[in-house]
Parts: sequence; C-alpha cells; structure tokens
Amino acid sequence: MSKGAGLEEVKQLLRALQPPISKRTSQTLHSLRTGGGDTSANDDGHISLPSRRVIASSNLLYFRTRNQLLHSSDFKKLSDELPFEVLQARDSQLLTPKGGYYLLFGSFDHAAKYMYNTIGKTLNGVNFYTEMCTPQAHVPYLKSRHLDESFQVVEGDKFTLLNYSSQVPRSHYAVVRGFPTFITRSTLENMLWQYDLSPTDPIRCLSSDKVGKVSSWLIKFNNHLDPQRFVRRYNGKPFDNDANLPLVFASQMD
Repeated sequence: MSKGAGLEEVKQLLRALQPPISKRTSQTLHSLRTGGGDTSANDDGHISLPSRRVIASSNLLYFRTRNQLLHSSDFKKLSDELPFEVLQARDSQLLTPKGGYYLLFGSFDHAAKYMYNTIGKTLNGVNFYTEMCTPQAHVPYLKSRHLDESFQVVEGDKFTLLNYSSQVPRSHYAVVRGFPTFITRSTLENMLWQYDLSPTDPIRCLSSDKVGKVSSWLIKFNNHLDPQRFVRRYNGKPFDNDANLPLVFASQMD
C-alpha cells in the first residue's frame, strides 16, 4: 500500500472516530478553528479534523509555541481522557528549547482522539492546535546522547509509530547556563552536597565558551523535587551573588 493511499485511509478513520455534534456546536468550532481553516461540519453532523494538520499518520503530535514554561499538566487539562507523554523539543547538544512540545501517544487512534477533543480550545489564552507529524523528521529534536532514553521509529502500512522508553524521567534533570568557566565538575559536586544527585554520571558539561567565559551543564538528580530546589536557588541570579558575573539561567527539564 502506498503512503498516499494510507494517509487517505487515515483521514477516513479520523472522521469515523468523531461523534455527531449539533449545528450550533459546529458553527462554534468553525469560528474557533485553528487548524488551517478546513475544520467544518459534514452533512451527517460530523466534524472533519483539520487535514492540513495531518502531515503524517502517526502517534506523535507537535504543538508550536514560544512559551518555554509549559508543563505536562497544561496539556492534560485540555483533555486527560487518554495517557500520553509530553516532551519539550530541544537542541540535541545544548538541550536548549527549540520552539515547541511533542505529545506522544500509545497509538494513532489515541493521538487522533486528542487532536479532535482539543479543537477550538485555548492554552494560556492562545489558540491550541497540534500537527500530527512524521516521527523521522522530528526525532533530532527529541533525542539526545546526554539523556537516558531511547526512541524507535516503527513504520507500518498505514501508520508510523514512535516508541519511547526512559530510564530516568526528564523531570529529574536540570539544565543550567551561565556558570563561569572556572567552575569544574568537582566544584559543582562540592556545591551541591545538599542535593540528592544521581549515583551515575550526575554532572555533565554541555558547553564551555572561553570567549564569553560561561558554561552550560546538565545535572541529574535522584528525584523530581531537587531539580526544583536547584532552579529556585540559581535561576535568574549572578553566580555566587556576584554582580560582576553573568546571570545564571536554570530550568527543570520536561
């Protein structure tokens, strides 16, 4: 079966997943549509998902946003009927945010249902819409050699699925930028003696800018609470409260 034929069957399945709605609800959704202008009601009272947002038939949705402070709970408040993972798009080396969030579901059906359930909704005052995307094209913004996780793309006749597994949750990590370059791994270990660090490879240098004299680090903890404590302690302040040093930016991963 060709991928084109498979995608057409996918769109037919999307329509089949959708329950009938009233004409008034149809008009409301149409006025709030966010998927490229092609969300509308069929004659039988069903809503068609925004086909322009179905780039590929997969279990991976992508939400484009400049907001770097969203949490998985923000997405689950919109629709918590089905379980899914929320992974922020990041640079594979520096782990800096790259303008969006991925929602990874257990199946295509689950991703399609979430996509439908959130049509016309807003997130922090912004119209919320997602793209069903090609996993192969987006894995570079999900995968990093610095993280204890793996991704596997499984291609089928109709769907392409992305399988994800993680030994350490992302919420156990903190990324920090702006520490002076004279800081070393042993220095950090001494600084963080009050935190419960992971026993395996807890501190990793991501970059060291000799010109700007700042460095970036990835710190792995044994729980999700200590990264929060670390961020509150260091984010938005000069290192060691020295006004002559650059500001430090720290964030807990998601």
